[in-house]
Amino acid sequence: MAEPNDTIAAALSGLGVPYAYRKFKGRDVQAPPYITYYIEREQFYGPDSGCRLKKSSVVIELYTDHKDFALEGQLEAILAPDDFEKSEDFDETDELYRITFVTELTLKLPR
Repeated sequence: MAEPNDTIAAALSGLGVPYAYRKFKGRDVQAPPYITYYIEREQFYGPDSGCRLKKSSVVIELYTDHKDFALEGQLEAILAPDDFEKSEDFDETDELYRITFVTELTLKLPR
């Protein structure tokens, strides 16, 4: 069974940008651009004896040191088959753009 983490990592791998779950650790810290992602919350649906579903709210954060419309567009294209929300913030201290995408991922669970 696919897990949300596996599904998102597989989608991000084609971008050619370093990515990590939640944060990079120790020597793995990356120069921009890079992506972090995490599962914000999960909900489980369905009767115990029937089809069970897991709905995960996934947050993907793209960090760049300049406004990179092309890279944002590539990430939007990956998420386009599903609904998603997008917001932008600029970190004055680190001088980084943070583009945040939030999407829902629904997976069928085995019985």
